[in-house]
Amino acid sequence: MRMKMSKQSFGFVFLFVLLVGLLILTRIPAEDEQFQQLPFVREVRFLLGTEVEISAWGKDAAVAVAAAFAEVERVHNTMSRFRKGSDVWNINTSEAGQMVVVSECTFRLIEESIRISEMTDGAFDITILPLMTLWRAAREQNALPTDVEIAAARVLVNWRYIILDTANLAVGLEKAGMGIDLGGIAKGHAVSMAIMALEKHGIKNAMVNAGGDLYLLGKPHEREWWRIGIEDPREKGEIFASLDLRDEAVVTSGDYRWYFIIGGRRFHHIIDPRSGLPVERMQSVTVIAPNATFADGLSTAIFVLGREKGIKLTEAIEEIGVIIVSEDEDGNRQITISTNVNEKVTLE
Repeated sequence: MRMKMSKQSFGFVFLFVLLVGLLILTRIPAEDEQFQQLPFVREVRFLLGTEVEISAWGKDAAVAVAAAFAEVERVHNTMSRFRKGSDVWNINTSEAGQMVVVSECTFRLIEESIRISEMTDGAFDITILPLMTLWRAAREQNALPTDVEIAAARVLVNWRYIILDTANLAVGLEKAGMGIDLGGIAKGHAVSMAIMALEKHGIKNAMVNAGGDLYLLGKPHEREWWRIGIEDPREKGEIFASLDLRDEAVVTSGDYRWYFIIGGRRFHHIIDPRSGLPVERMQSVTVIAPNATFADGLSTAIFVLGREKGIKLTEAIEEIGVIIVSEDEDGNRQITISTNVNEKVTLE
C-alpha cells in the first residue's frame, strides 16, 4: 500500500498523526516562505507489520524518500520472522548449533540487541520467541499457561545462547526449540536506516515514523523544535505530556494497545524474559535517544526493568532520556521523568 502527497496537494501540512503512544503536533503553514521554496514529499507504505510514513523537505525529496523506503524494505525482507527465506526465518528454522549466514545489516542488529541485553541484565532479549508463542496461545485459547509451560519456555530464552561468527557473518542458536524475534528493535533500526538514506541525499528536515518509532530530522520550518504529544495510557487519544525535539528519536512502549482479559485479569504483550510473565505496574515508557534503534530496544527494556531500575539505568546513560508512567502498590499513577530530559517535557 502506498500513499503519496506533494506540496501542491493542500494548503498546508498539518502533521497530526496518532502513533503508538505519540502524537505529532507540528503545523507547517503554506505562508512560510522557506517551506514554499522547498519541495515536500510525504509517502506511507505498509511494511514491518505497520504503516511507515516518511515526510521530507528538500531539492531531491522524492528521490530521497524512495531511497529511504528501499532501506525500510530491506529491513522488512531480511528481518521478518514470518517471511520465508528471511535471515530470521532461516535462523529460526535451523537446527541447534547450525550456523546461518545472514546479511551484514541483520548481523549488526543482532550484535546491537545483545549489547542492549548485556546493558539491561537481560530485560531486553531477542530470544524471547518461545514465551511470545506461549502467551499468544493463551490469548487465543482464553486460558493462562501453566507454571510448567512457562518454565519449559523460559529455559529456551537467553541471549547468551546466541552464537555469533563475526568473520563469516553467521548466527546460530545453541538449543533446539529456540527462536529469535527482532520485533522489539527492527522498526527502530528501519527508521535509523531510512534517516541515513535521507541524509545521504542532502535532506536536512524530515520525519520518519514506523508504527510509533519516530525520528525527527532537523526542524519544521516555522519553529525550532518538533512538538510531540505523548498519549495517556489510560485515556485513549488524550495527551498527558508533550516533548520539544530536534535531531532525535522518540519511541514509546505501553501496555494499552495489545492486551487481553482472562479470568477477570488484564494481561498485555510485554513479557519479562527472565520471569516469563507479563510485566506488572507499568503503563508506558517513552525513550528519547540519538538513534531509533537504541530507543526502540531500550524502551522495552526499561518497561521490563520497572520504574526504579529503569530510571537508574537512564541516569547512567547521558545521551538518553525517559518518561515512565507506572503504578504504585495501591494502583495510583506515578509519572517519572529523568533529569536529563526535564527541559524538553511539558506536562499537560
